[in-house]
Amino acid sequence: MIQEIYPHKLKIEYMPLTARPEDSAVCYKDGKISAVTGGEISLCKVRDFHNREFIYLFKIDGISVFGVLGCDELPDGAEFISPRQAMNSAPSHIGYALLCAFHLLKWYDETKYCPKCGKKLCHSNHERAMVCGECGMVKYPTINPCVIVGVLSGDKILLTKYAGRDYSHYRLVAGFCEFGETIEECCHREVFEETGLRIKNLKYYKCQPWAMSQSLLFGFYAELDGSERITLDTHELAVGEWKSVYEIKTPDPSNTLTQEMMCRAKDNLYK
Repeated sequence: MIQEIYPHKLKIEYMPLTARPEDSAVCYKDGKISAVTGGEISLCKVRDFHNREFIYLFKIDGISVFGVLGCDELPDGAEFISPRQAMNSAPSHIGYALLCAFHLLKWYDETKYCPKCGKKLCHSNHERAMVCGECGMVKYPTINPCVIVGVLSGDKILLTKYAGRDYSHYRLVAGFCEFGETIEECCHREVFEETGLRIKNLKYYKCQPWAMSQSLLFGFYAELDGSERITLDTHELAVGEWKSVYEIKTPDPSNTLTQEMMCRAKDNLYK
């Protein structure tokens, strides 16, 4: 998956560093992220920007990466690309760095004012947080827990497609965890709400950070409990159907948790 970048290393811990000309720099604007796109995708440099404010994001292979705040113009050779473009066309470690930058810079862009008193927030000097100097409110980056469930019945797996979205490929049942709910309870609820099916014997598979929705995805396989009859929530889904795990054709290795779980379903059948 996209976050599996070994032997490259991402060091995400916050450090109160000052940007240097040779450091890398990334901008966020209107749901897109900046990259140098001539040939193999790469990151801009701090020296490419003038009279800008920078915020430290992380290190990739020992190179410091900074976010450019209030960015509306890019240097020559760079353009704004979608996170999916970054994920699918960049070298894997650069693509993942761009996705992590997207997650953080989107949060910074959306977290400018205190939700309690309305005053403008300031960057903390000792941790990755936004702080209100008026009332003391502290805001940390958003991470939304979410589940993906591969529902298995014999040698079949439940596949779905979104309703009313551009993404038209098959996927697994997925959804966000609600307040007061465990990840396991979320799996049962989402499967039932979207398809009317009951499940049992949850088996944890793997997790994946997912920058596009600022989420942490938890992947589970589950065994069908009862009838295979699907009652589709047509507000959420356009398609819900059973497919043999031996018919599924997805990239392997895959960038996404959903693709990998679909591809590896045959290895996780309930005996």
